[in-house]
Amino acid sequence: AEVRSEPSPRVVEPDAGAHRTDAAYLKQLMVYGWLLRAGIALILHWTGYSRLLAPDEATYENAGRGLAQYWTGVLFMPPERFLANEAHGYFYVNAVSFYLFGAASLPMKLLNAAMGVLVTRHVFLLALELFGSPVARRAGFLCNYFPSLILWSAVNIRDIWVILLLVLVSRYSLTVVRGYSHT
Repeated sequence: AEVRSEPSPRVVEPDAGAHRTDAAYLKQLMVYGWLLRAGIALILHWTGYSRLLAPDEATYENAGRGLAQYWTGVLFMPPERFLANEAHGYFYVNAVSFYLFGAASLPMKLLNAAMGVLVTRHVFLLALELFGSPVARRAGFLCNYFPSLILWSAVNIRDIWVILLLVLVSRYSLTVVRGYSHT
């Protein structure tokens, strides 16, 4: 009598080549994403449409510039906004930018462009961990080129920082749930 044995299931080993390919894809995605966001930030800044599309930008810039002037001794008191009991985090980020770069508001927009690219990076890595390479590539691509995310990271508003924080919390929560290990 002939005995048929079922083939044993194959164990799929992670392919080091696929990892390098994913890393190269993510790097390319991040470079193109930053160039796109920086280009749009420059266009919106030079044309003045930045303030039209993001009216809150003026609030962050004025408060940040005022605090930077207080730090340098130009103003004797911090701006009134900083005397109120409210959140000031993004105003401080703007103030540091104005303290370092003077009256230029463009560096803050370029920093936001970098934050937008970090969102893409962490969405890609989260999707890679959860679903694998094909889904991570799609998620990274969509995140990198989603029009609202591009706009929010090309102007001086705090939205992209909040989105980055949410993505980071999601990604590192997964690490905690799965059990963190240094090895």
